[in-house]
Amino acid sequence: MTLLEHLKPTFRAVIVNWKPMLLIQLGAIAVVAMYYQSAGLEAWCASVVAFKERGGLPFAAVAGALAGGILPEIVKFLTNSKGKPQSWREVACVAGYFACMGMTVDIMYDAMGNLYGGDHHPLTVLKKTATDMGLFCPLVAVPSTVVIFTWKDTGFSWSATKETFRHGGFFDLYVKVILSNWMMWIPIITAIYALPVNLQFITVQLAEAAWSLLIVHISQGANELVNA
Repeated sequence: MTLLEHLKPTFRAVIVNWKPMLLIQLGAIAVVAMYYQSAGLEAWCASVVAFKERGGLPFAAVAGALAGGILPEIVKFLTNSKGKPQSWREVACVAGYFACMGMTVDIMYDAMGNLYGGDHHPLTVLKKTATDMGLFCPLVAVPSTVVIFTWKDTGFSWSATKETFRHGGFFDLYVKVILSNWMMWIPIITAIYALPVNLQFITVQLAEAAWSLLIVHISQGANELVNA
């Protein structure tokens, strides 16, 4: 299978979800722009980060569930998206996945902060991006995404999931997801790591919502092809 064929689900996902994704991206751009113009927003972002520090992993889980599971559905409704509607079980599954991922990412960010520091020097940003995209994504984020979303897309059936993964099915789905992940996240996460710490948390949640829109549609389309 060619690179273009692996990326087809991503292109279809962008076409179907362009309106909600654009709204989320505009929101992220607005937050970043206003952060440097508004002392009130800067103080609010700082208070959110302070609350996050006090809330610990439970707060990271709730934020992840809202950003990855709930916010995308709200934005799809507001923009009258043509994407395939999800059942409450599917929304709960996606929210639960992003809750777990929110805690995992929070632990990783703390570890990288201790290892590489909290400055915005280009070398520090490069190290964090390389660790995130070169280790965390291929070894943790992408495999777990493929398993959980395939389980969801096969009607929450582990036997159907295992059948989908036979004869190279897992590898095929893995390649589709990791290519899509790198296409979206490498430029975004590089920019986020270069932002002030108080602004990183808000912007990464909005990016997570945009990614959720993509991965739900990519996974659905890819699994339909694998099981055709």
